[in-house]
Amino acid sequence: MQKNKISIAGLIFFIFILILFFILIDLIFFKGKAADNPGTLKRTDENEKNKYKILEIYLIKYGESRFDIKEIFYDSNNKLNEKICFDWLFYVIKYDDQYILVDCGFDNDKYIKMFNLYKYENPIAILEKNEIKSQNIKKLILTHEHFDHIDCAKHFKGSELIISKNSFYNIRNKSEYLSLEQADEQVLFSGSYSFDNIFDIKEVGGHTKGSSMLIINLPENTQIIYDYNSDKNNFKIISESTIENSSLIIFAGDECYVPENYIQNRIIGSFYSLQNLRKNNNWLNEIYKNKIGIILLSHQHGILDSTGMMKLYEMKIPLETKTTTSDKN
Repeated sequence: MQKNKISIAGLIFFIFILILFFILIDLIFFKGKAADNPGTLKRTDENEKNKYKILEIYLIKYGESRFDIKEIFYDSNNKLNEKICFDWLFYVIKYDDQYILVDCGFDNDKYIKMFNLYKYENPIAILEKNEIKSQNIKKLILTHEHFDHIDCAKHFKGSELIISKNSFYNIRNKSEYLSLEQADEQVLFSGSYSFDNIFDIKEVGGHTKGSSMLIINLPENTQIIYDYNSDKNNFKIISESTIENSSLIIFAGDECYVPENYIQNRIIGSFYSLQNLRKNNNWLNEIYKNKIGIILLSHQHGILDSTGMMKLYEMKIPLETKTTTSDKN
């Protein structure tokens, strides 16, 4: 009986040693072989990375004020000089590790006083607080020539400046904006300009003669990594569109001030061409009704309560899929 117990114990010990032996062989031989060729370990990750680029979109809120409702809505019958909350915004796009600004805000004290901003933070300070230096900005897209969209361009002379000719020539003789002429690279376009396969800038000429919209065409099989809609319970935007069912992201500049402009098809009260403004508003209204696009505005109130930077979206853009071309104009 004692002999049988010894035999069983010996067998268990032998099996245990055998298992350890095979584990040791695996660690020494197979892992060691992979270590001799590091590319073997990284091949899967590299192949995956080569299939897509990461697109991130951030909102910068640098101010808040109140604005005359007659400026917000062309058809307003307001006789009491009623004002509504009005945010001052621009956007940061990070695409394939390069930063793109859509407008850039202002840092001139006279405008803070002129428009009675009761909340204000320097736009450049907000960027730097989020570790985005002026030298990191690859492209600066200006939707039109008004001060709150271009004043801080003087800080980005090393960036590629992209603006319509009509907008550029409307500001170049004003001493305050001469810095735009000193940009290292300029792209002055008429009609439209495209880059990196998914970015289209369309001159639409409603709010000002050269005002433009930036349209990002999302390819099929775009993967959503982050959507701030799903992350904020008290989300205040008036829109039913989500990034999941959208093929377009539209930076509308000042063609609309608030979502009600395109949702209710009520144009703004400040324009160069009433005909173009109505055309643009009708198009945005169709985008909204058909739920095929996200519309980002420059003065919409309530997305971010305080001044600062907020992440809106992050997604994987497939490289081998053709993009959906926007049919604007």
